[in-house]
Amino acid sequence: MNDSVVYNYNVVRFLPYPETGEFVNVGVVLFCPLLGFLDFRLEMTKRRRVTDFFPELDHQLLHVALRSFRAEAERFKALFRQDGTRVFGFEAGYGMQYYTAFTRPREGLIRFSKPRTGMMSPESTPETLLETLFADNIQRLFAQEKEYREFQMRQRLQRDFVRANLAAYYRPGQVGDDDYHVGFPFLYLREAKAIKAVKPLNLNKRDSTAIYDHGEEWCSRLRRLAKMGAAPERVILAIDRPTDDGRRVRAATEICDELRQIPNLTLVDFGATDAIIAAARVG
Repeated sequence: MNDSVVYNYNVVRFLPYPETGEFVNVGVVLFCPLLGFLDFRLEMTKRRRVTDFFPELDHQLLHVALRSFRAEAERFKALFRQDGTRVFGFEAGYGMQYYTAFTRPREGLIRFSKPRTGMMSPESTPETLLETLFADNIQRLFAQEKEYREFQMRQRLQRDFVRANLAAYYRPGQVGDDDYHVGFPFLYLREAKAIKAVKPLNLNKRDSTAIYDHGEEWCSRLRRLAKMGAAPERVILAIDRPTDDGRRVRAATEICDELRQIPNLTLVDFGATDAIIAAARVG
């Protein structure tokens, strides 16, 4: 990626009470003029971060606002891509009209921050940049060391998927129902049916207890999805595991043995890029 590529982004905010000016960040919109890239990421599942901040709020109001905004954003993105292919061929000025129209100041529950500008690093892609901005502004992963490793793993997988021409098939998403659902960073849907899901899983944690806790959490999630009949047809876990400590190695091995008993689950070493790509292929 050329290091002269400029990007613009806005933080999406939920502001239920304009009188106080208080808001919670719920998403990011990213625009790269020279690349003809316009996309967004919205937090649809972890709503307690909003409801804990606004405990008196009707939870249904948040649900409706997020769904309405997501539908609007998807329509706008589709128009941008359609006209970009047909009309301007990634002309930065024309694309900027779409970006500024979408992120214009507005009234209502969902609003935007002022535009922010940055320079894309040579090794980055728009897709990985969007994930980074979302992690920093909404998930605050820089303050959550225990989750940061899997964020780094997702970034690398995203770059691998871009190089393998798989990025267009996989999007963050969730499977399940209103009572129980699980999010995956890479989900391939065909006619609204979950076909494949790819999830990096960090079992290379500081001690064996942390490995057991994290691994058993995912064992439980995947077993419940399978019991519900809601699991993707195939789940691919890219595993990072320890190699230099007996207790941690035994814990990771035991967790992997438990995972292998779950139907339609494939375990791949995180370092085996070609094997991950092969498992994730669609056709």
